[in-house]
Amino acid sequence: MADWNLWKEKAKNLTMAGVSKAKELGEIARLNLDNISEEEKIKQAYLEIGMRYATLHEGAPEEGYEPMFARMEQAKETIRTNKETIARLKREGNISDEELEQIVLPPSGEE
Repeated sequence: MADWNLWKEKAKNLTMAGVSKAKELGEIARLNLDNISEEEKIKQAYLEIGMRYATLHEGAPEEGYEPMFARMEQAKETIRTNKETIARLKREGNISDEELEQIVLPPSGEE
């Protein structure tokens, strides 16, 4: 009988250790998710700071920022060119916006 009680006690201790470990793992997972959320808030703040800086210094960036402004301008030019090409292709192919919406997802930010 003593052996049975010993095994029972060991099983109980093992179960309690497992429950404790599961709680710790759950807490670690929750904290990691919280950190990811907080990191996204930081990224969003950086984005907002960058957008405000770009707006304030458009056309006259401070030293060291010129390459970034040049990349933005190049990207804007590519977008303009793409939009012109899309408009031309739609005209030439007699393609309506409704037809296009059936096969192409809208760009992000548009519904």
